[in-house]
Amino acid sequence: EWALLRGSEQILNITEFTKVAVRKSVSSSILGGQPLRTIIKGIKDLPAFDRKRATVVARTETAFALGQGQKGAAKAQGKDEKRWLTAGGIDDACLENEQAGWIPIGDKFPSDDDTVPQHPNCRCVVQYRESREVLASASADFRCSGCKRLLARSASKGVRIHCRHCKTERIA
Repeated sequence: EWALLRGSEQILNITEFTKVAVRKSVSSSILGGQPLRTIIKGIKDLPAFDRKRATVVARTETAFALGQGQKGAAKAQGKDEKRWLTAGGIDDACLENEQAGWIPIGDKFPSDDDTVPQHPNCRCVVQYRESREVLASASADFRCSGCKRLLARSASKGVRIHCRHCKTERIA
């Protein structure tokens, strides 16, 4: 969804028509589960792109779309912290982001990015988790009220949990 609506915003020196074509190519390939080479081929066939530029654009646009999608999924799952992990040729800004460690999911990293990528061709990733305080309280809260057995280590609010041991049910 992000790729179709907002992709290609940072690509320079191309027409609006070409930006729309890049958006459609990236979003349809991601939705179809196509490999990166398919996205590169679709972009390379557009005017203004040679193989090298198409590769950089495909990697970067895919990283933008997947980064935004992962962030949205993490929020929907109730995760509230994130951290940057560098990969490949390390950029100074990426390394500074990684050194920030776990930060609140709504905060920006030191580079002023909220998720990957930080620069064209960036291969870093962002991981998400529930904060340690939430995890600690969640483990204690999800024990069966009848037999005190652990029902779940992590459960979302509003989920029905069944105890197979004493056949009780509770809503987390």
